[in-house]
Amino acid sequence: MTISSKELEQWLKKLELEQHNQELTLNDLNNLEQEVRELEEILAKINDSYTLATTEPESDYSHLRDLTEIEKFERKLAHIDEEFEQQPSQQPEPQVPPPKESVTKLPPKPTTATPVATPTGYVICLMFNPKAPPEWSGKGWCEPGKGMRYTNPALAKNTLQKLKNQWPDYPLKIFKR
Repeated sequence: MTISSKELEQWLKKLELEQHNQELTLNDLNNLEQEVRELEEILAKINDSYTLATTEPESDYSHLRDLTEIEKFERKLAHIDEEFEQQPSQQPEPQVPPPKESVTKLPPKPTTATPVATPTGYVICLMFNPKAPPEWSGKGWCEPGKGMRYTNPALAKNTLQKLKNQWPDYPLKIFKR
């Protein structure tokens, strides 16, 4: 392998430039040490001249209070139970009418449950488990048979597209059930 003199010159210039950059960085680091010492001295001067106030002056709130009014209310409060007991009841207690027996009772539900046919429609399924794929309920994924049924295929496709935008890597499919 032969290297031309131009390539060697370019390589040498790059090395010299790199060496120059490293020398500048080293000089900056040497200056950094001096700058740190200067900043520490300035910080020490600031700490010496700055003292924190450890105690706050206490506030006197007495001028905000009407002490005579407070005492008046306290005296009234002490005797409020006695005053309440002495007052005659002005209104008789309301009489609650007995419950009416005329309410018709509904017959009890039959004990044998009759299966209710779910309306047919389009369902969006998550195909991670093809044997029992979860269905989209409109709010989240639920077990098979409990998902939202779309009566309109266009609405199902629109929802499917939104779900694909939200979860692009999920295997989603529309089934008619």
